[in-house]
Amino acid sequence: MGAAGQATDPNGIDEGSFHHTESQAGVDCDKTVTRIYYISDVNGNESSCTHTLTVKDDEKPVFSNIDEGTGKIEALTVSCSATDRTERINAWLDGVTATDNCGTPIVTNNYSTLTLPAGGCDTVTVTFTATDGCGNTQTVEGDIHVTDGEAPVFATISDLTVSCSSESRETLISSWLNSVTATDNCGTVTITNNYNAISLPAQGCGELEVTFTATDQCGNSGTATAKIILTDSEKPVISTQLVSRDWGCNPDFTNTAAANHVPVPTAADFTVSDNCSTGLTAAVTASDVTESGCMRSRTWKATCTDNCGNKADSVEITCTWTEDLTGPTFDDNLTYAPVPASDAAHACAYVIPDLYPYVLEHVHSNCTNETFTFVSQTPAAAADSYPYYT
Repeated sequence: MGAAGQATDPNGIDEGSFHHTESQAGVDCDKTVTRIYYISDVNGNESSCTHTLTVKDDEKPVFSNIDEGTGKIEALTVSCSATDRTERINAWLDGVTATDNCGTPIVTNNYSTLTLPAGGCDTVTVTFTATDGCGNTQTVEGDIHVTDGEAPVFATISDLTVSCSSESRETLISSWLNSVTATDNCGTVTITNNYNAISLPAQGCGELEVTFTATDQCGNSGTATAKIILTDSEKPVISTQLVSRDWGCNPDFTNTAAANHVPVPTAADFTVSDNCSTGLTAAVTASDVTESGCMRSRTWKATCTDNCGNKADSVEITCTWTEDLTGPTFDDNLTYAPVPASDAAHACAYVIPDLYPYVLEHVHSNCTNETFTFVSQTPAAAADSYPYYT
């Protein structure tokens, strides 16, 4: 039998005598197959040859579904809040396949040891392993992209109303700011705001709009606004050192150097205090002068309204005075005073009497209810000396 597997013989080949035996050593993926071939000539002379085959598998499986751009399994993108997320991930895992030169490889993965992002968005990389029947393995990675495109949603935020003078104002505002909440479809939310105490209305009442921003772990953000409303219902208080009084006779209102000068009330004579508004001043108005004979009267009223519309109780100062620039006059009946009887004790001379009571009966003024002061008479009434008239 030749090396090429052909048999020749000068006497001829008995083709019916051709047969072989086979034996194997080793395992399926690395074994030796020995075949012995027999053939005889027509005279019964037998000849044989041995053929040894070595069977070996060292080729790794090949994955399907490979993304040529990344060299990975085609990625899966799934929303963090998808109701069928688990089903989609399982279908993607089960859809990964591999082929082998010998048989069908088994594909496994490490997904069960991984954790999906709690915050809603991230990429989880799964490692797949394909193993053929001969133990040849191939690994490849595949990404699960968990996405979140939804912004957080704020719960209803009520406006905060607080008194401008409340001692707990800042505490109330802080509690209100911290009470704002928001929810998100996936993960937790961080809430910030743009509140600045300096921006609060400086004069007691008004509104400040605060913007709140809620941001989830994936960077999605939503905003909401609410107002801090400062209120003021307290009236300002006007105070003064002035009191209502009588200025006497003929006061001078213009000449500050005059002895009888009196200053009229002005805004500078009044101070205003308020629980919240600052820099308030009183407005002072004067009434018309009222006259009754020589008597005069005038009222000055101080008023003030704070920046929130609260009106102070007005303060009034009323001053009176007498205006009389005309001296008293005597009537025509004051011509002859009554003459007393002669006094023999004084050599029949007449004693000049005190004419005060008589004169008062005949003196008049342009002012009503005016009191007169008797200054003198000439000649004077005789008290210790006796003027004489003949």
